[in-house]
Amino acid sequence: MLGLMADETWSVRMHLCRMFPRVAWPPEEYREVRDYAFEQASFKNAFVRAWALNCLAAFARRDEEIRPRVLEMIEHAMENEPPSVRVCARKALKTLTEEAPRQVSQAT
Repeated sequence: MLGLMADETWSVRMHLCRMFPRVAWPPEEYREVRDYAFEQASFKNAFVRAWALNCLAAFARRDEEIRPRVLEMIEHAMENEPPSVRVCARKALKTLTEEAPRQVSQAT
């Protein structure tokens, strides 16, 4: 799956962001995937941005290190993005604020 991150196709980027939270990543791969999701959150395609936010919210449930940055990105999206992204941003916020199991930051 990591090899697909070099693909320039927007639909591949979107599907990667949809799949990433479903995988239990080893710490070194998690950092790479997390950074990729952050990059996709500013991609030109709104669908990619929406799913990147969703991915990051799922990661931020367990990764306290990125939570403030992700919350800021979600708030920005809810105010400034097209309706399709705002809907995903609201869902991402709900995902992020749901009770999550406590875990040490995956970035260590």
